[in-house]
Amino acid sequence: MGRGKFIVFEGIDGCGKSTQARLLRDRINEHLRSSGSDRKCELQEEPYIGDITGGNIRSVLSGQTKMPEDSLAYLFVANRLTHISVMAPKLMEGNHIICDRYYFSNFAYNQTENITLEDLISLNRPCMRQLKPDAVFYLHVSPETAAKRRGKSRLSEDINDSMEKQTQVDRNFDRIIELFSDPDYEFAHRIYSIDSSELTKDMTADIIWEKVREDILGG
Repeated sequence: MGRGKFIVFEGIDGCGKSTQARLLRDRINEHLRSSGSDRKCELQEEPYIGDITGGNIRSVLSGQTKMPEDSLAYLFVANRLTHISVMAPKLMEGNHIICDRYYFSNFAYNQTENITLEDLISLNRPCMRQLKPDAVFYLHVSPETAAKRRGKSRLSEDINDSMEKQTQVDRNFDRIIELFSDPDYEFAHRIYSIDSSELTKDMTADIIWEKVREDILGG
């Protein structure tokens, strides 16, 4: 049994990635059961709440705790390294993992006046060496559409939910996805960019499943 597949979902808050990650997990598990495989697919998310850094990050994001933006950028990397130490053994056992956010969110959300995209990429080099995704699904919707979706599903906002922040993050993601999709880039990834603005939840899920079934799971 070979290493399991590691699939990541990215996008601004309200793009639908959490929903699609859950749907894909369920679909992969159904596929595995029907084929008689004893492999499993599980869902993970970042920040990882299994250690103290995850709790600190969530407290900062909710506005309960104050922390300099520069420190938060580094804290995400520390949290990710712990998360990798949890996920990597499961993948080596042959199981699949779908992760709701990974280092691309770190790149998009945590640039500051003092920390550039290039700085964040350098900080995440150990993460990329240890656990690189087999596929990244980037779900793109406009910040306006995402805000409407968040308003329907969230009881409270976090520190990143302002339209100004989400618009900047959206621009950051565009640059990041273009950069990492370039096959000549040293850190190139397999990225599927899907504009889901005009698609239903099921239509988006079908597009994702087709890519995963054909390109990632091998039929």
